[in-house]
Amino acid sequence: MVILVGHHMTGGRRLLWRLVGVAFVVTALTFVMVRLAGDWDAARDAARSLSPASLLGSFAAALLGLGLTALAWRRILAGLGHVIPVVPAAGVFFVSQLGKYVPGSIWPYLAQARLGRAQDVPGTRSAQAGLTFVLLHLLTGVVVGTPRLLLGDGLDSRFAWALLVIPAVLLLVHPRVTTRLVLLAGRLMRADVTPAAPSWAALAGAAAWLLGAWLLYGLSLTALVAPIDGIEAGDLLWLTSAYALAWSVGFVGAAVLVVAAPAGLGFREAALFATLTGVVGPGAAAVVALLSRVVMTVADVLWALAAGRAAGIRRGEPDDRSATPSS
Repeated sequence: MVILVGHHMTGGRRLLWRLVGVAFVVTALTFVMVRLAGDWDAARDAARSLSPASLLGSFAAALLGLGLTALAWRRILAGLGHVIPVVPAAGVFFVSQLGKYVPGSIWPYLAQARLGRAQDVPGTRSAQAGLTFVLLHLLTGVVVGTPRLLLGDGLDSRFAWALLVIPAVLLLVHPRVTTRLVLLAGRLMRADVTPAAPSWAALAGAAAWLLGAWLLYGLSLTALVAPIDGIEAGDLLWLTSAYALAWSVGFVGAAVLVVAAPAGLGFREAALFATLTGVVGPGAAAVVALLSRVVMTVADVLWALAAGRAAGIRRGEPDDRSATPSS
């Protein structure tokens, strides 16, 4: 599994792999910046057309979308037998999510395991919930991104390999498979592990929250594109599909090919640029791709600060209220 890569590599290989990752991130971002500079007039006009209201609307939609992802993670955890209140759950989830901005893939899982103990959630359960969440997030992302992939322009055809993710993740997210993966991880770590299989109802509920999140992400992207290029009501679904495809490509690229790319940095921007050039010009596409990254990052940080403080994590005083059943 990807999350174990950093632990099984020698020091020299790990350093080499990280250097390769840094090189790719720099190359991908340089590509976007070069296209930005190459069509500077259009890019400047696009940036000027963005009003504070459009930026605020994009940020608000991103903030709400991220909120739904926390509810999806909480639903999966409940399906594993640990129901915790919304505020502590949000604190654990969003503070741990800051780990995705650190090079490597294991930090969010470690943070969830550490913070989850304050809510009487065993570390293995937190890790299992985190892994299931990531797989389900990727699965729904590829599904939502499929229309743009199949019906988009020639630039999107290069991402056709993403369709292979659907059967692979469907297999991995199956409760029996995740249970066996947790057992295997326990043996490798020589730990006493008692995995639990999440219910199909929990997976379906989490998937519903994630589909809502994708729609809000699409709305966030639409708020950035609309002032630059007039769009119709149906374009919201088209842009939602474009964003989901870019996110999925960025995630797979960062997690499988280069573990040193934090939060899909570079991969997502290049993919989003490619999917947007069929909607707006190259300069405007570069502006939107970069601004979308900024909006999502700021929303991530704000959620971590707010939810962490509300749950007592920021002060180093984790909420110790016992978990109580809730719907």
